[in-house]
Amino acid sequence: MIDKDYPIDFVVTWVNEEDSEWLALRNNYMATEKSHPWNSWTMGEKRFRDWGLLPYWFRGVAKFAPWVRNVYLVTAGAVPSWLDVNCPKLKIVHHEDFIPTKYLPTFNSHTIEWNLHRIDGLSEQFVYFNDDMYLTSPTKRDDFFRNGLPRDSAVLGVSFLSRVQPSYVAYSAMLLNEHFDMHKVIKKHPSNWINPKYGLKNIVKTITLLPQNRFPGMSTDHLPFSLLKETYCDLWNLEPQLLDKTCSDRFRQFFGLTPWLLRDWQCVEGKFVPRRSSYGKAFYGKSFSESDEYLKTVVRAITSGRYKVVCVNDDIDNEDRFEVWGETLRSSFQMILPEKSAFEK
Repeated sequence: MIDKDYPIDFVVTWVNEEDSEWLALRNNYMATEKSHPWNSWTMGEKRFRDWGLLPYWFRGVAKFAPWVRNVYLVTAGAVPSWLDVNCPKLKIVHHEDFIPTKYLPTFNSHTIEWNLHRIDGLSEQFVYFNDDMYLTSPTKRDDFFRNGLPRDSAVLGVSFLSRVQPSYVAYSAMLLNEHFDMHKVIKKHPSNWINPKYGLKNIVKTITLLPQNRFPGMSTDHLPFSLLKETYCDLWNLEPQLLDKTCSDRFRQFFGLTPWLLRDWQCVEGKFVPRRSSYGKAFYGKSFSESDEYLKTVVRAITSGRYKVVCVNDDIDNEDRFEVWGETLRSSFQMILPEKSAFEK
């Protein structure tokens, strides 16, 4: 029986877009990748810039998740000047500290994510955040793990391919079907798939797709993942060649194994405890650059305390709108997190 006080760590990845050494290195490798038709999506500035919200990420952790053991900040090199590196809960991890040398240098977020389990001292149960996912109201350990198992929502979805959208989700579904029989999986743990916690819309979606003979895909919100290190080990043992190919790409490519497969795998194996899908809210899409009303909706989600986690993904093409969003978002987080945390100088 697992110790009820087992440690839970947080991991967040971050890139300093103003690090001149990192920029020079990235630009040097980018010059060899320009022939790929999807390079504007995988190598564009939107993949590396930010709104200066990282202090609020740490303030959210300090205020709303005081129970977390350690916070691991994964960086390519530079560390924010305002960060107190002597904070007892803070662990700074550089790429060379845990990513195998043959994959370095890397500008591929998937390479970083597929090797997180190698971080020295990281707990078996950990929560992985992108730096655009923020805690906005009080959380409990139980929101992320229960009895040592990840909290999640198992909902079927439809994968698709297009010439401009990389096929990560479809590729993950292919792997699930090579290793599992969908009907046997759902029959073994029916309440994991048809559960009132998921809401009527998601239940209907799953039921509608049940006649399929194979996993058509899995619905995944752009929210923090509760992960087990053993899941990483299982997948690296089962698919070493595919993972090696994914991690060998300096930049994200059209085909590859997304780390979303990790949480899908845990769901399919039954190694999770159902959680309400409404615990968090993710905002992304082209409407970012089009609608002031959408921005108001995001602000309400941040300041209302309705959600435990809010993701605000940068998908803005218009530079002026990017600045407007940044100013508004900083003001919104300042409203709920005005005080410096122990992570700051």
